Amino acid sequence: ITSGGLGRAVLMMARILMLITGTFLLTYTTSPISLTDGLEALLGPLKKVGVPVHELSMMMCIALRFIPTLIEETDKIMCAQKARGADFENGSLMERAKAAVSLDGKPGRQASDSYTADIREKLVPVIRAINAAPAVDDSFLHLHYPLEAQRRFSDYLMEVMGIDRSHCGIAETEHPYTTNFNNKDVRITTHYHEDNLVSSMFSVIHEGGHALYELGADDCYNYTCLSGGTSMSIHESQSRFYENLIGRSAAFVHAIFPKVKELFPEQLADVDEEMFYRAINKAEPSLIRTEADELTYALHIMVRYEIEKQLIGGTLEVKDVPAVWNALYKEYLGVDVPDDKHGCLQDSHWSGGSFGYFPSYALGSAYGAQMLRNMEREIDVWGSVSKGDLSPITAWLKEKVHKYGCLLEPGDIVQQACGEFDPTVYTDYLEDKFRRLYNLK
Repeated sequence: ITSGGLGRAVLMMARILMLITGTFLLTYTTSPISLTDGLEALLGPLKKVGVPVHELSMMMCIALRFIPTLIEETDKIMCAQKARGADFENGSLMERAKAAVSLDGKPGRQASDSYTADIREKLVPVIRAINAAPAVDDSFLHLHYPLEAQRRFSDYLMEVMGIDRSHCGIAETEHPYTTNFNNKDVRITTHYHEDNLVSSMFSVIHEGGHALYELGADDCYNYTCLSGGTSMSIHESQSRFYENLIGRSAAFVHAIFPKVKELFPEQLADVDEEMFYRAINKAEPSLIRTEADELTYALHIMVRYEIEKQLIGGTLEVKDVPAVWNALYKEYLGVDVPDDKHGCLQDSHWSGGSFGYFPSYALGSAYGAQMLRNMEREIDVWGSVSKGDLSPITAWLKEKVHKYGCLLEPGDIVQQACGEFDPTVYTDYLEDKFRRLYNLK
């Protein structure tokens, strides 16, 4: 810290405060139409050189009107933090600033670093061994699967998961996601591919996990700052718990396979339960994160996490991201990236400003594995799953996670449902599962 740096920081803060104050005065004393007309008149001479003055005026007006909205959202976040015990009134300036920073909760950077280190040590050798082993036949998953039958399959999966359809709908979008307005109105989406049965299958189970979290929140938090999930990583722990730990398990396949055969009799005529289980768990390095298998998915996250750390730390420039991305994919997954569409531009997170989101997928997977371990000590998980009854699983998660909404900090939820965070539980689970699947030593 230097005197020059402090001076520039004070100057910058003064400019921001003046900008906010001026914007408030302008937007609260002038109507949007008057603002647009005034800006258009001010910029009028630029029309002579072909500048789209009207469009620029409208854009500037919208931007100005959006600042109060940002302030309002900030106020909501601070109210939620106060409800959790944050103190913005007492302590030093630094202590109050720390209280105002919205974090994903403990564990954070340290946990992510520990997790990625464990991945390198345990999973990379397993993936290399699988690449050298005989490939699993999953060709029958890529035959023609009519969309209408896939839609019925989605309805069936939601039924098995115990999702209340009177409070949760499903629609179709390019990229699957979940949204909600309260715990009585939750909506999920999926995307169907006629040549890929399991793409939508696991999208529905994944988004269904998000939906169960929202549906399970206590009614008292509706329409308050404490509604919804407590953090990105806890939310992803629920979606990936159902998608991978439950949805890709032998017990779940046993429960749903008769219905799958009923819906797709021609495509699966020569396929048995064991073949289906091995096919949906096939591990194979790929380019696209959302289509990755359970084992290699962790490496997709590791690539993004390594790049984010360098970008935030100032050791990597944006223009160099494609080259670093391609090099890491070659090093970790052994694949060549043909273009940025299949590389660093495939996700919407960075373009939308969601830096730091990707570790939530990794931490969520690790949290889920610990939740499963603790759950197995209390209930007969696989006996219930094999019967197609997920209600005991969802009830356990509701009691430990769902019902609290945003009331508890992420770290408190982790402590309650997982105990002390231990990323080796998840990597040990993956290593054991895929060594058995591929008969590796």
